[in-house]
Amino acid sequence: MKKSITNNSYIIKAKAAGILLFTLLWASCAEETKLPPCVSDFSYPEGSYSQDNPQHAAPIYSAGADVPGIFSSTDGLVFADTHTGEIDLANSLPGSYTVRKTMIGNASCGNRITMARITIVPPASAPKKVTIRFPITGTYFITLADNRIGGPHGGPEADRYFEWYQLDNGYHAFRSLKNGQFLRASHDPGNYLVANGGEEADEEWEQFILEVSDKGEGGHAIKCVANNLYLNVENVPDFLLRAVAGGVDTWETFQISEIQE
Repeated sequence: MKKSITNNSYIIKAKAAGILLFTLLWASCAEETKLPPCVSDFSYPEGSYSQDNPQHAAPIYSAGADVPGIFSSTDGLVFADTHTGEIDLANSLPGSYTVRKTMIGNASCGNRITMARITIVPPASAPKKVTIRFPITGTYFITLADNRIGGPHGGPEADRYFEWYQLDNGYHAFRSLKNGQFLRASHDPGNYLVANGGEEADEEWEQFILEVSDKGEGGHAIKCVANNLYLNVENVPDFLLRAVAGGVDTWETFQISEIQE
């Protein structure tokens, strides 16, 4: 009977080669899964930040918070840390910026960039005590009477004093010194200006945009942020104000004068 001869040395070498090949393939796959993904979506939650905010503005993530990267932007925006994306508000200049995060650590991403927006506004200035006059009517001032804002004949001089604020978001607000309430354009169809906006100008009906007007002495047109319409003086005995005008003429022009004390 013939005996079967097995080459044990060949079998051992073949097994060793197979194990080595499997080990190399496993290691390659394991290394591939460890690479960071190519998605890293972030934003700055407040969107707009005041320059005098003592805190750093830090990004938040909807995906890929653990993906490493380098943050950058245009001149004027100062990063406290270019690896975390924290922004040094106090040392940055006011303006709107695009922040870029260039992802690193995964060559297959090809240095992919993801972006977010941030706006830095100048610090709110101290309010100024002012009067607001209608140049077209000569001596008529914005005054407070029964919470309606207009230019009635006569009345106490103190009724015409307001504090003029420049807000963190760049808009303007006016607070009556008689009742301590901010002026607001009411929601009723007439959009009459009233002094019942509370102690904070935290709604767009209480916030205004000031524009230069060449239609009369003083040169200010006042636009309500909420409905994008200008304050207009009704040509009636009480000269009430309404945020209803789509353009600027003499009846939409006001003179804002600071009271020196």
